Amino acid sequence: MANQNSVFDKKICIVGAGVSGLGSAKYLKDKGYRNITVLEKTEYVGGKAHSVFVDNKPYDMGALEINWSDVYVRRLMAEFGLTPLHIPLISVLDGTTGDISPMTSLAPSLLDKFKTVIDCFKYIYQLTRHSAFANGPTFENLPLELAQPFSEWLKTYKMESLEWVFNGVLFTFGYGEQKDIAAAYVLKFMHMNNFLTMTQMFLMEILGKPPIWPCTIEGGFQSLFVKVAESLPDVRTNVNITKISRNMSEDQPITVEYTNSKTGEKHSEKFDRIIITVLQATQFLSPFLDLTPQEKSLFDQVQYNHYWSIVAKHNGFPAQDYLILKERGELGLPPTGNPVALVRNFEDRDVWVVNSYSEANTGDEEMKKNTADNFDMMGRKGVQFPQAENGDTSFYKWNYFPRVNGESMKEGFYEKLEALQGVNATYYAGGLLNYEVTESTLHNANDLIDRKFTEASWNTHKNLKQDICIIGSGAAGLSAALYLQDKGYSSVTILEKNDFVGGKCHSYIDKNGQAYDMGALEITQAYTEVIKIMARFGVESYPVQDLNVIDGQTGKVTPLTSLDPSILDKFKTAIDTLKYFYYLSEHKSFIQQPNMLKMPEDLTMPFEDWLIKYGMKDLINNFIPAIFCYGYGDLKDIPAAYALKYMNSRNFGALVSVLVREAVGYDPKWPQSITGGFQVLWEKVAASLPNIHTGVSIEKIIRNEGQEKPITVIYSTKNGEKIEHKFDKLIYTPVVKTDLLSPIMELTAQEKTLFDKVKYNYYFTTAVDASNFPAEELFVLKQNGKICLPNDGEPVSFIRHFENTNTLVVYSYSKAPTTIAEIQRKLIKSLKQMKGTNINIIKTWSWEYFPHVEGADLKAGFYEQMEKLQGANDTFYLGGLMNFEDVENTVEYSKYLVGQWF
Repeated sequence: MANQNSVFDKKICIVGAGVSGLGSAKYLKDKGYRNITVLEKTEYVGGKAHSVFVDNKPYDMGALEINWSDVYVRRLMAEFGLTPLHIPLISVLDGTTGDISPMTSLAPSLLDKFKTVIDCFKYIYQLTRHSAFANGPTFENLPLELAQPFSEWLKTYKMESLEWVFNGVLFTFGYGEQKDIAAAYVLKFMHMNNFLTMTQMFLMEILGKPPIWPCTIEGGFQSLFVKVAESLPDVRTNVNITKISRNMSEDQPITVEYTNSKTGEKHSEKFDRIIITVLQATQFLSPFLDLTPQEKSLFDQVQYNHYWSIVAKHNGFPAQDYLILKERGELGLPPTGNPVALVRNFEDRDVWVVNSYSEANTGDEEMKKNTADNFDMMGRKGVQFPQAENGDTSFYKWNYFPRVNGESMKEGFYEKLEALQGVNATYYAGGLLNYEVTESTLHNANDLIDRKFTEASWNTHKNLKQDICIIGSGAAGLSAALYLQDKGYSSVTILEKNDFVGGKCHSYIDKNGQAYDMGALEITQAYTEVIKIMARFGVESYPVQDLNVIDGQTGKVTPLTSLDPSILDKFKTAIDTLKYFYYLSEHKSFIQQPNMLKMPEDLTMPFEDWLIKYGMKDLINNFIPAIFCYGYGDLKDIPAAYALKYMNSRNFGALVSVLVREAVGYDPKWPQSITGGFQVLWEKVAASLPNIHTGVSIEKIIRNEGQEKPITVIYSTKNGEKIEHKFDKLIYTPVVKTDLLSPIMELTAQEKTLFDKVKYNYYFTTAVDASNFPAEELFVLKQNGKICLPNDGEPVSFIRHFENTNTLVVYSYSKAPTTIAEIQRKLIKSLKQMKGTNINIIKTWSWEYFPHVEGADLKAGFYEQMEKLQGANDTFYLGGLMNFEDVENTVEYSKYLVGQWF
């Protein structure tokens, strides 16, 4: 066993000394790691950030420019004393005639330019909508609408006039045609700051001034990464890796065998972890790495372009950068294999870097011939191809822009790829993980090191053959099992007490096959993870019916806007709505994280008090339908932290859209219900998992830490068979309240102390037949015309899903324990008061709903203590308590826990 005094002495191997590899090594070193080895197959560092020298001047052959928003690049430049160098103007070149025109010629007429300006504002609005994704370091929270081709996405939002503008930065920089690239990649590239840089270039051109940005790096882009490499302890070039072995039973599970391509010496070296930055396509990895089925399945989907950079010499053009976007005066794209851009770095040199790309693997000589022929066509005959200095080549071909298609995105490619991080002590980094541009690659590398190389993380990566038991097949348990399966765990057993899966996502099916949701009901556009799982399993949704208020005494139905009776009330609500969006922005980091950690102290007060404190009391009535009527309790009781987790910007936006639709005649897309009922989603997830037992009665859970299989679960099946099963890990998803859990598991003192604090509501859903109710969703929020909340146990909302049936779903809840018989008695009484007739109760379901703790316990660090419990005694806790009791927040936490601990 290696003598390693701390995690910072662990040996880490990085394959590839490109931007991602060197960036990862730099961030590891900055974090305190001392034993980092970078292996590079070529004789130079920097990867695509490569510069060649001709006549003692550097010419960038790959990475070319930086923008003012390139934070990670500019930090490195500042650290190593490098300065930016302004580039010449960028113009459009006609690939057939050689004519030069300004970039603004891409929008020929004044009308075209006007349309472009309008569409720029539309695009900025869309960037604002998707800012969390576009600016993020990974493909987490990918909105599925961005899986469609970029050209289709532009048409969807009526921004077609931007197509030729984007060709200037997409096609000519080697990313391909807009009809082939998923919109997600474009928004990653042309995020807000880069898009503003591009519009600044157009503006400077109109004003007749050189653009401020973009810039290049004085001394060549590679000079930056040469300095980064020199700052690292162990960077080896000319390394030909022949085999990477992964054996998780060994102390140092990674063995790398390689040959020095210059000397022929063979080496074998052991490491604790490995980061692979080589393009993650099967054909590049499989020659030296035995891929798992999960890895191969993903890497088979990866596509890339063939991109060339050729040094050419000709004095027939002025000193500018040229994008080839015209053919005989008309907008057009060069044929595949022809030059797409010419870059001239120095005004006193007639040396150019010519960029070309092709989806096909065109030969080197053919590409040179295409370049010469294209210069001839433009009237610039006699182009030369000078030799680079120091034995370097002046002709580089790159495997460029790794990506997947939109269908792969919809099927959860990036979620599955993220789930692979750390499995078998292996991590992946590079352009595929975020976007193939220097800044995005560094951002991803920094995020990988920051999240996955914590001191605690060294104890979380076990082999994939562990036996894992999950108690509960609700949204928490099934999503956790799905994420574990994506990660490669093959032995996951789910034990469920009910005879159905889905937990509170339960649907009652009537004799006609119509589905009525008896728990979880709706989704909004904020349900990112749920929508991804829906897309993966082919589950669809539809907009919900009208939401109205019903008077619990008279049965009179009024719109939700009646909660603000006067025009003045509505005006005040509109002002407070803007304030609320501001405070959502203030607390964005807490709201968007998948747990309840780092909670601002002011969010521990009751939500109503919080609204009043910050001048938003006129929103109180408008929050009652979403909070009180959906079972979360009185606004006077629920801590603000939970309310903001629930009423985040998108969920609140959906609520606002419902409130304003009557005034403007707008039919909002959200919220939506799931076609066939919410349960159908989890039934499809369950069908994809191998080992689920329903109708199980758990008698005892025994934990003996230190044993080979420390978890013993004793349970009876629905056939009466008694089974004793040993596991490596236990994941418990039901409510962790002491009186519910202690009968089957001996709790530690710390667990009991925490679980004693947990509260929940007694929530009931009833399927009942009753006449005289409209086909819509009704909230019981008035009594004899005045706003008034129902008493404990009385109905709070009614839903009649279908016009062709009188079946209602009625929601009731109580803070105090009560019986189903009492709930049904109060329901019948309420229905009769509201003029309901022909009443026949079908069935009532009872739920332990909205597990939570009081504000004082939040302030005392309840969630920090809960997180410290995770993994103790090989036990983990999931469910609504750990984030918030709705489906999206529950699934987000399951994904977070699997990512952190497995």
